[in-house]
Amino acid sequence: AVGKKTHYASLVQQKANELGVGHRLHLYHQVSTKDLPGIFAGAELFVYPSRLEGFGIPLLEALNARIPVIGATGSCLEEAGGPASLYTDPDDPEMLATLMTRILTEKGLREHMVEQGLQHAKRFEEQRLANDLIAVYEQILAQP
Repeated sequence: AVGKKTHYASLVQQKANELGVGHRLHLYHQVSTKDLPGIFAGAELFVYPSRLEGFGIPLLEALNARIPVIGATGSCLEEAGGPASLYTDPDDPEMLATLMTRILTEKGLREHMVEQGLQHAKRFEEQRLANDLIAVYEQILAQP
């Protein structure tokens, strides 16, 4: 997991230790943007059940790194993650576990999510967004 070093992060590590999986949990703090691809390279999936996001750039970063994404329903994450990502209520840990298990065990699903996720992420490439914005301005300026 990548994020700020908070009390909650300590609780997550403690719970993982209690469950006997603490050795499998890696919490990274103050990671630079250039180091993110290396961290993503070691991931099997990306889980982001956040309720409060402005857009969901971390989902696009994961999609571009060829990592299947699970996000929260009821937020902007569905736009950022696209139709090939999976979504669940962030307050439903059983469904989250089910979706995680599906991605990790259903090879065809994982491959589909990766390929479709890459296609979706292309919609948000900087040059494409800039060209789309220019086209909008050109249409506006062309009107009498």
